This record gives sequence, C-alpha cells and structure tokens, in this order.
Amino acid sequence: MELIQIALVLALVVLFAIPMGRYIARVFSLEETKLDRIFGFEKAIYKVSGITQSEMNWKQYAKALLLSNLAMFGICYVIIRFQGVLPGNPGGIDSMDPLLAFNTVSSFLTNTNLQHYSGESGLLYLFV
Repeated sequence: MELIQIALVLALVVLFAIPMGRYIARVFSLEETKLDRIFGFEKAIYKVSGITQSEMNWKQYAKALLLSNLAMFGICYVIIRFQGVLPGNPGGIDSMDPLLAFNTVSSFLTNTNLQHYSGESGLLYLFV
C-alpha cells in the first residue's frame, strides 16, 4: 500500500512539473497568465494601495523593508502580549510581560532565536 502512495505522489509531481514550471517562469518574468484573467482582483489591490510594477531604488526598498518589518513586529508583539485573552489558547498560556515579549518578537524578526521563555509553556503553538 505504501508503494502505491509513493508512486502516486511521484506521478503527480512528474505530471505537474512542466506546467507549474512554465507558470512560475511566466510569473517571474511579469507576463500575464490565465490565472490573472480569472482572478483579476490583484490588479485592483495594487491600484488601491498604490503599488506599481516599476523597479525600486535602494531608498524605496529600504523604506519598504523597514515598514514591513515594523508592521510584523507590531502585530506579533500585540499577539504575544495578549495571548492570555485571545481565543485559540487551549493550554491557557498567560500573556508575556512587556520586556520578554519585546525580546521574543525581536529574536523572531531578526532570526537570532534567542529565547528567554520555556518553549510551548510560554508561547502559543502559533509561533512554536
């Protein structure tokens, strides 16, 4: 039975490899695909948010990088600070104090993995 499952997965990979490769190549070369015509709401989101498909200079890229990291930091900090009262907390884990939450979020954001909490007993499973 396991061999049939392995064979089925391999057959699906081989079957979809060429069409998905062509699709990814078109997406990365900014060509229009069939899915763009079907799900055209992406262009509407670009227009509303002011996103253009022109290339960024280094200042624009640095600004976008810093703003997106700041937004991620804020969202994660709020989640960790209020995890004790948020839904989806089956372990009843308490909220972290402000300094520990700041340290944890900054370690995740900078990928340093400096952890001063006790794993699953200190953080929601969402982050672990």
